[in-house]
Amino acid sequence: MVTASIAERVLAGLSAGMLCLTAAGAQTGATEATKKANAEVLQRLPFQDKQDFQNATRGFIASLEETSIKDSTGRVVWDIGDWDFVKGQAPETVNPSLWRLALLNVNHGLFKVTDGIYQIRGFDIS
Repeated sequence: MVTASIAERVLAGLSAGMLCLTAAGAQTGATEATKKANAEVLQRLPFQDKQDFQNATRGFIASLEETSIKDSTGRVVWDIGDWDFVKGQAPETVNPSLWRLALLNVNHGLFKVTDGIYQIRGFDIS
C-alpha cells in the first residue's frame, strides 16, 4: 500500500528532477569538452544502423490526435506533445546516444505486438 508520505516524497523527487532539467535547459550552447565528447560518441557507436527505428514503429496501428491525457477533473497529467522538440539530429548539448533513445521512445499510440496482443505506448512517464 502506498502511503501519502511515500507518494509525496516521490512527487517531490520528480519535481526536483524537473527543476534541474529546466535549469539545465537554460544553458546556451555546449562547452568545447561536451562537443568533443559527443563527437566521439558519434564516431564510436553505429548510428547509421536504423534497425532500432524500424523495430520501434513495427506494428503501429494508430495514435490519438489529442496529445494530452487528462484526469477526471480535466487537468492535463501527461502531454506527449511536450516532446515534439525531439526531432532530427542531436543538438550539441545532448549526448547523441541519449537523443537517439529519446527519438525511439517518443513513438506513441496503439501497436500490435502479435496476434491478439496489443500495446499502448508513449502515454506515460515510465
